[in-house]
Amino acid sequence: MKTWPKSLAAFQQLVNERGQSLRSMSIEEIARVAEAPEERFVFDGRESTIGIIVQPQKDASHRVVVQGFMKAKILGKNVALDGFYKWPDGSITEMSAEEFYEFD
Repeated sequence: MKTWPKSLAAFQQLVNERGQSLRSMSIEEIARVAEAPEERFVFDGRESTIGIIVQPQKDASHRVVVQGFMKAKILGKNVALDGFYKWPDGSITEMSAEEFYEFD
């Protein structure tokens, strides 16, 4: 059985923490954070970025995705994602795993 490298698991945890902090914000606050440029940094010796995507939906919710990219050790990049729907009343619905495919 193949397992994630420790650094990728830690990077996913970092993305999840960003998502958790966004869940406590209002839609307006999330939209302001999403307007900021993506965060660029070095994580475990690898170039990495984290960006926030906010997509208003027809049903008045907003889809919020935290998208992280970390340079792979050999070729390519590793992707870490977290996401949810924020409703006008402040409630949250988690995104399904299948929905993340369009963000890889």
